[in-house]
Amino acid sequence: MYFATTDVTQNFVTILASNDYQAVPLKLTETAKCGTPIKTDGGKAADGKGAIGILLYDVDIAKNPNGAIVVDGIIDYDKAKTAAGDGLTAEVATLAKALPNIIFRDKDGKTYNGAVDAAE
Repeated sequence: MYFATTDVTQNFVTILASNDYQAVPLKLTETAKCGTPIKTDGGKAADGKGAIGILLYDVDIAKNPNGAIVVDGIIDYDKAKTAAGDGLTAEVATLAKALPNIIFRDKDGKTYNGAVDAAE
């Protein structure tokens, strides 16, 4: 019997600013880094347009196209921007409007929430 060994360890980066979050599974159509905004078709939404959530972990579709996207919770915008690289070009205010159930925090602790900001 033949067994293959696969190393599943990776450089784990967390973009979460709280342990209280909701994520849903989604099959991605493109390889993406954590922190990247994702559309319903599984593609990247780097500019935030059409985004339904933020990718929680790195996904390499050549190895496994399944990922988890955060749809509710608190995300550290600066960590997400660093982790995603060019996968996240949207400004924090744009993302907050596109994803009203996600609160974004910046390095100064300021929060951006599309649902609350729209009501004000």
